[in-house]
Amino acid sequence: MNETRPLVYRELWGEPAEVLREPGSQVPAIDIHVYAPRLEPDGFHRAHYRLVTSGMSELAMTFPPAANPPFHRAELVMYVPSPHEEHFRLLRFLAHYPHEAHRYYVYGHTVPNAQPFFSGSEVLSVALLLQSPYRADARLPELLRIEGQPVELLWVQPITMAEWTVKREKGIDALLGLFAERKLPFVLDERRPSLV
Repeated sequence: MNETRPLVYRELWGEPAEVLREPGSQVPAIDIHVYAPRLEPDGFHRAHYRLVTSGMSELAMTFPPAANPPFHRAELVMYVPSPHEEHFRLLRFLAHYPHEAHRYYVYGHTVPNAQPFFSGSEVLSVALLLQSPYRADARLPELLRIEGQPVELLWVQPITMAEWTVKREKGIDALLGLFAERKLPFVLDERRPSLV
């Protein structure tokens, strides 16, 4: 495990309320750092939890030989009102997926699921990966490099199949425009209806 990562996480987000270690012998092991609500250094009071994976970036993602990706290594972040096991399960699944399937993530990438991710949701069954809305989170690639490669932080925003269809048919900009128009909050609402 990279020894710099926890130091960088502490610099960006302070001390975690909890670190959930992945049981077993998965490679890479995906731990989850749970950051409680707090007053940010810029004076903004963050009333939600920040969940950040730690370990996904131990391995570079697999890109086609001719690709020129914006990054090779990543970790994931999700913002929730109160963390629970389904959040941790989703983050670990998404963090392992590119390594197990020999695939990769870039901004706007989606990962559909046959069933909703959360027991409280009837519709949120696609994970959309975006840039974090927080400036502090965008600093991770400046501060954390593994084998010379910067580590990007991808924000997990669960969406509906209907919203995914908008992205597939009209593009990511159309979907993000819809989210802006409908004022989709960046903190996860597992019970929200589809915006389409």
